[in-house]
Amino acid sequence: LTSGGFFFKDAQDSTQETGFVPKVNVSYHINDDKMIYMTYSQGFRVGGVNGLKPGSSAQVLSLFGNFDSDKLKNLEWGTKTTWLDGRLRVNATAYIMKWDNIIVQVEDPSPFFQVFFANFPEAEIRGFEMDFAWLPAEGWNVYGSGAYNSAKVSADATFGTPVVVSANEGDRLPIAPEWKGALGVEYNFQREVFGAQPYVSFDLAYTGASVNSLNGI
Repeated sequence: LTSGGFFFKDAQDSTQETGFVPKVNVSYHINDDKMIYMTYSQGFRVGGVNGLKPGSSAQVLSLFGNFDSDKLKNLEWGTKTTWLDGRLRVNATAYIMKWDNIIVQVEDPSPFFQVFFANFPEAEIRGFEMDFAWLPAEGWNVYGSGAYNSAKVSADATFGTPVVVSANEGDRLPIAPEWKGALGVEYNFQREVFGAQPYVSFDLAYTGASVNSLNGI
């Protein structure tokens, strides 16, 4: 049916999935101030159905009607510690994540411009995070955090729209800077002024460069 130069088509589809998402944690307290732990967990995002425009490449070639859920498998090791009679807290974590069947947004550049979701094979994310808080003297608080994140495609993939787009093993994942950090200093005057406790603070944050899309997609 055409009307005013537009093409309309009603269609219905559905998807259904079942699964099990586990989480296991093991921790050991070295003493009252220090502990180590290991966690294995999984997570997912549910799949769905693409609303494709009639005439778009994805619809004509019967591509990408449905997309499946993706799954993230996470293994991490970490420690939580306090020092100096509780005046210094230091926490650290290292992790490896395997991301399978990744749901990504793809643009079909045909004249019927279409945005749809598709499944991408896999990626691997490795990194570590740490944070600390230190009370060097009465009224003072020094705190900070840092993180390194290596998030990369771990298998080649190609989407076969008329304009072939692909991503290669080793390409960086989008919106995932390698380095992030923050540092702050706060001083509390420890006195009440007009019913409130005044303080001053200085905060500095750094976020490294990142890409905004998968290479070629």
